[in-house]
Amino acid sequence: MTQLTVPLDFDVFISRVESLERNQRAEYIFENLGKVFGGDYPTLLKYAVENRNFWEKRCCSMFEYQTADELYQKALRGQLPKAEHREKEVILRLARSLHTESRLSDIIDASGDRAVTACYHSEALLKHINNKLELLTVYIHFCYALRRQPYQEETINTINSKALALAQELGVKDEEMQVLINFGRMREDKMDYGGALEYYRKALSILDTVIEENNAETNPKTIPEEFLIPKALLLYYIAQCALFLGNLGDSLTLCNQAVEYANRLQKDNIIVYIYRLLAKIYEQLGDQTSALEVLLKAEEVAELLGSPSIVGNNKLLIAGSYSKMGEHQKAIEYGLEAISISEFHESIPKHIAISTRVGGMMVIAGEFDSAYTIFSNLLSLIEKNEKNIDLDLHKQTILRNIAAISVHRELWEEALSYLQLPLKTVENPNYPPKYIIETLVIATDAFIGIQMFDKASNFANRTLTMSQEIPDIHNQFRGHNQLAKIAELQNDYAAAYYHHKEFHRLKELVYNDESDKRNKNMLIILEQQQAVRSAQEERIRRFELEEEIGLLSSALVHREQALKEIRSTLRSMQSTNEHAEQVVEVLQTVIRSSENAATSSSSKTYKLLDEKLETIFPTLTKIQRELCRFISLGHTTKDIARLMNISAQSVNTQRYRIRIRLQLKESELLDSVIKQAIKKLD
Repeated sequence: MTQLTVPLDFDVFISRVESLERNQRAEYIFENLGKVFGGDYPTLLKYAVENRNFWEKRCCSMFEYQTADELYQKALRGQLPKAEHREKEVILRLARSLHTESRLSDIIDASGDRAVTACYHSEALLKHINNKLELLTVYIHFCYALRRQPYQEETINTINSKALALAQELGVKDEEMQVLINFGRMREDKMDYGGALEYYRKALSILDTVIEENNAETNPKTIPEEFLIPKALLLYYIAQCALFLGNLGDSLTLCNQAVEYANRLQKDNIIVYIYRLLAKIYEQLGDQTSALEVLLKAEEVAELLGSPSIVGNNKLLIAGSYSKMGEHQKAIEYGLEAISISEFHESIPKHIAISTRVGGMMVIAGEFDSAYTIFSNLLSLIEKNEKNIDLDLHKQTILRNIAAISVHRELWEEALSYLQLPLKTVENPNYPPKYIIETLVIATDAFIGIQMFDKASNFANRTLTMSQEIPDIHNQFRGHNQLAKIAELQNDYAAAYYHHKEFHRLKELVYNDESDKRNKNMLIILEQQQAVRSAQEERIRRFELEEEIGLLSSALVHREQALKEIRSTLRSMQSTNEHAEQVVEVLQTVIRSSENAATSSSSKTYKLLDEKLETIFPTLTKIQRELCRFISLGHTTKDIARLMNISAQSVNTQRYRIRIRLQLKESELLDSVIKQAIKKLD
């Protein structure tokens, strides 16, 4: 896989740039901008543009163009002169500068226009000099930039297809894997989770092939570091798709696997995202306690990362978890922390969205005054910024929340005054149904309060109709409950009886469905826990077996040495002691007994290894497989010679013959090949 460059600290980069003369800056920026880690994005964009401008001027002067735009347009039409080596280098540098600017502007500019334009120009230049590898990199990022813009699906598909063909042509597996991930992300954007899953699994298969080609293991504890993030990330994507498809058991298993890989990463955003997904799975399973535990782990990692945005978002999730558990004060505490962070480190729409959620938690907690204060402050913020930013959806959500507070306080007229704007959207077919229904429900309660029963009945029936169409059983029984209340207040007891009956029927149906769901979910959690325990027990068993084999083998070496010394001593005793013969007989009996006992205790252990070796290396002789057995146990040449009762030279000769039979390359170590082969079979 492509090796990542070591990132530079942002402050170090800035300090170095400022210390250079103006004419030296662009060279330094070009060489190092892509390696910069973190920092102030607007500043980085400024340097990216400075870098690009330098190479634009240089390239234009070389080809005698007045403007860079003229150069790009010529490149787009294929009208540039045939580039020589020196010219190619300059054009390549300009293309790279454009690509750097594209990546930074994509982060900063929500529209992505600058990023897309830069990608088009970079593509044209790279095509002109026929640099396919650089072009592939541009294509991969091109898709990221286009995803930020509406109605670009066809273009993204085209570019992704170009990238995939190019990656396969060049034989670069890691880039091919990235392109497949891009296809998967596109499918997710369209909520085609089954289609996304196919692409992610293909990417994972490629990754596992690359790992195998590098003679590495996919085990979370032994996988090389450069494969850790892609492995964890792909498992995360697959687990997420499984969750959206309703396969909670598969999602939980895959996400726990991703956690095992991610846990080796000391500091990386992916750890936090995996923990958040795991928390979401537990929430879906109804295990709120486990969800909270996972989110608290994510918080620890988020704090280490030092990203205010990640920390703030995680605090919001923890607040939501506490709220669902009924620990409202804890929820509000974490929610206020999230608001405080978002005020300074998030965009205005994001800050409003976070604050609105926290305000909703306060309403659930019965803290109406605090919630009202938050919503009022948000309305003021919206009024200051709505000329520049489309905040209509946020404004209506806040107005609905304030209206709901007024309903709780039985301030019916006040509630309806806050609902004036939201009620205008109930006739809009393009408005999200869930928001329309929520507006209708709150308005119905207000109309009931002021005894406008015709209006209330009309809205409640609309709630019922819309919730049946979605379908949404929860709001169906809310609609029936409101209609029952209206009928009762109008002394229409037949209608009241009907709606009460439907209300209880649907409520019981929801309860039974949720009860069945909880039972199924608890079974999934139990099965997952049993699987984890089984895996742990298997790892312990294997460890104990390996330890037992190691100790036994070591003991055998020492035993053989001791027996040789005893035999030597006995031979000398025979010639000097009249009772030596009797002593010899006794000791030889002990030796034979010891040998028999050792043979018996080791036979089962050795038999297991011998069976594996026969399966793995069927072309080897029995003697060669016996030697492989001792090699797998970590014995030295000297030890093996003692155990097999042959010379060290004979051991080396056999090792050479084994290498020939296995057709090993000079770079391949026999010991490693044997040990890896046995582990793969386990």
